[in-house]
Parts: sequence; C-alpha cells; structure tokens
Amino acid sequence: MKALKAILLSLILVLTVSCEKKPSQEAQAFKKAFKNVMTVHDEVMPKMNEMGKLSTELKTKVDTTAAGKTYQKALDSLGNAHTLMMTWMEDFSNRFPYAEDRLKGKSTEQILEDIEALKSEKKKVDAVQNAVNGSINNAKTVLAEE
Repeated sequence: MKALKAILLSLILVLTVSCEKKPSQEAQAFKKAFKNVMTVHDEVMPKMNEMGKLSTELKTKVDTTAAGKTYQKALDSLGNAHTLMMTWMEDFSNRFPYAEDRLKGKSTEQILEDIEALKSEKKKVDAVQNAVNGSINNAKTVLAEE
C-alpha cells in the first residue's frame, strides 16, 4: 500500500511539473532584455547618494577663481548626470510600468516590440551609467587636486 501511495504521488508530481506551461522564447527573451536594463539601473542607482555628497562638497568650493570655475564645471556635470538618471527612470517607468506579470495579455507581436524597446532602453541606461560614472570620477579628480 505504501508503495502504491509513493507511485501515485510520484505520478502526480510528474504530471504537475510536465503540465506547467513553460515561457515562450519571446517571453524568455523579454525577461532577459528587461534584466539587462535593470542590472545597469541597479548598479547606477546607489551612486546617487555619492553624487549628492560630492555635489555638497563641490558647492563649498565654487567661487569666481579659475579653481572655483573648475569646481562649478564638475558640479554641473554631476547635476546633468543626476537629471539624466531621473529623466530616464521616469520615461522607463512610463514605458514599462510595474506589474506582477509584465507580459500578461500581450500578443507575441507586442512582446517582440517590447524586446526592441528594451534594447533601446539598454542603450539609454548605458549612457546614463557612463554619465554618472564619468561625473563621479571627474568630481573626485577635481577634489583631489586641491
């Protein structure tokens, strides 16, 4: 009797697992593209605090001298990178609003369009990453030269 129960439970488990619907190739590609974008975002986002601290430090050094103008230029670069990040995040969240299942109710064609849009978003977020990292490195260099 125990053996029969074990066999039945195994059979139920096998049927349950085999009946689960596997994501389509398009759904898998969408998830990968989305993850690629979010990985860059998640790397850049924590740097916003560092940018704020560097901005505060630079503000105290801005004046009309040549050195002061260099600090202002580094401060402006941080501000531009910050604005670029905030604008990108707003645009991205409008294009891909949060949903438990971002693919629910979408046709294959719509998923393919979203994949192409995510490829474009990846290029944009890479540009944001470069701006953020570049402005931070520049600010640190300028501050180290004092």
